[in-house]
Amino acid sequence: MPGMQVGVDAVTPHHGPGERSRAEQKRFAGGQRSLAPDASPRGDLWQPGDAPSQVLDWAIESVAKAGTIAIIGVYPETAETFPIGKAMSRNLTIRMGNCPHRRYVPKLLEIVRTGAVDPTLVPPRPATPAR
Repeated sequence: MPGMQVGVDAVTPHHGPGERSRAEQKRFAGGQRSLAPDASPRGDLWQPGDAPSQVLDWAIESVAKAGTIAIIGVYPETAETFPIGKAMSRNLTIRMGNCPHRRYVPKLLEIVRTGAVDPTLVPPRPATPAR
C-alpha cells in the first residue's frame, strides 16, 4: 500500500524540529491518562507512549487528499481523541479494526529470535508524493 505509515505506542519528540507545542503535549498527556490510567512500566521492556494520538495526527497529515487511512491495533473504548475535523477537510476514508496481536506475537518473536527474519533489514516504503 503506497504511502503507508505505522505507529506503535507513539513517543513524541521532546526536542528538535518534531518537538510539539505545550498545548499538544498537554493534550497527549491527557490522552495517555485516559487510555492507560493504570499503566505501570516494567523496566526497559515496555514504556507506554506519551502521545497515543500522535500517530493519528501524522496519518492524517501525511496521506493524500481523498486517500485512505487504515487503523489496525488495539484501542480501548476510552480512546476518544481523533482529529475528525482534519480528516473531514481532507475527504479521507478511514477503515479500522482490532488486531488479534496475541495470536501472532509469539510466532513473530520466535522467527526473529531464531534469525529467520531480521526486522532491521526491512526497508520502509517510500512515501508517495501528494498530487
